[in-house]
Order: sequence, then C-alpha cells, then structure tokens
Amino acid sequence: MYRLNNKTGFTLIELLVVIAIIGLLASAIMSSLSNAREKSRHAKRLQDMNAVMQALEMYASDNRGMYPGTCSSPYYLSSISNSLVPTYLPKLPNDPFFTGNNNYKYCVGNSQRQYMLLMRLEKPYNNLWWCKMSTSPYMTAWANYPFCSEIQ
Repeated sequence: MYRLNNKTGFTLIELLVVIAIIGLLASAIMSSLSNAREKSRHAKRLQDMNAVMQALEMYASDNRGMYPGTCSSPYYLSSISNSLVPTYLPKLPNDPFFTGNNNYKYCVGNSQRQYMLLMRLEKPYNNLWWCKMSTSPYMTAWANYPFCSEIQ
C-alpha cells in the first residue's frame, strides 16, 4: 500500500515571492527614511542660523546697533567667530551634513546695520545651492538667492 507523502514547508517559488515583497518594502522604507533625514538636517541648519541671528542681534545691541565684520571674500561665518564666541554663542555651529567651514556664510552691509547669512543646501533649489537669511530683504549682496523660509 502506498502512503501519501505530505510535505510541510514552502516551495522555492513561495520563498522567492516573499523575499521580493520584503525587498520592495525595505526599499520604500529606506527612501522615506532618507527624505526624513534630509528634512531633519535642514531643520538643524535653520536652527543654527536662528541661533547665529540671535547672537548677532545681542552683539548689535551691545555695539550701538552695528554688526561685526565686513563683507569680503570668502565670507565664512568663522571670520566673525572672535566677535560672537563665547560671549554670545558657546561655539559656532557646524553643518550636520557637509564638512568644512564654508557651509554658512556671512556678509554685513556697508553701514554695518544689516547683514545676510547664507546656508548651503543638500539639493539645489531653483538651480541654486544656497539660501539666505537676512535682516533686510533689500540688501543687494546675494540678492539672487531664495530665502530659506521659502524652502520646505
């Protein structure tokens, strides 16, 4: 007499289908996680720039409304480090993604009563890699850059 051989387990096709589904789900999760990390870094940059702006305002209130530095190349924020650190800022902020000191830039107007900050973006916005934060929207330096508040 013959016995039926009931095998329990998965066939090769079933295993391949499950692996393919898991791969698709993992790739979808990784892409959304990447976007979330990028937005988090952008929020950190905005927070850094707001801290610098507050420090600049405190500096100006102690110095007859005048901001530190000049507007000359290479425009690094680190060029005014001695004016802000440690009195108004514990330390200058560092970009969470890029390395080096050229990812935050600073320029003060001729009268030293207005300034502009630039922040480097991870992806270009309207073909530009920088956005600005300013005390005056009419300041001509870096006028072609969008405001950071416009970028989501």
